[in-house]
Amino acid sequence: MSSEAAGPGPRLVYDAASDPSRSVTTEQRRSWLALVLLAVALVLALVQWQRADRLAIRVGELEGALARSQAEVAARRAQLDAIRSSVADVRERVEGLAALAGREPNVPAPPASNDAAH
Repeated sequence: MSSEAAGPGPRLVYDAASDPSRSVTTEQRRSWLALVLLAVALVLALVQWQRADRLAIRVGELEGALARSQAEVAARRAQLDAIRSSVADVRERVEGLAALAGREPNVPAPPASNDAAH
């Protein structure tokens, strides 16, 4: 419809912003939207806090497992050091026996050093 068909008088224009019943509804919608957004934010924050707590527990478990593993590695290293020491001692004895076996039977043995006595 054109304005000429409506007639020559003043034209009434509906302004939704100036309607008091409409503005209350808009304010209510904004309040509800704010409340919904706040509730969603709180739920998301709660979920994140729960995840953080679970992750903190898992970190504690992993730290304990790491400490146990490190203690086991240290014990194994100490055991390997003891084995290396024993092998070195056996090697020295075998070398001494090989030298003794390779000597002439009638040659006297060299005097024992103080280090070998211990």
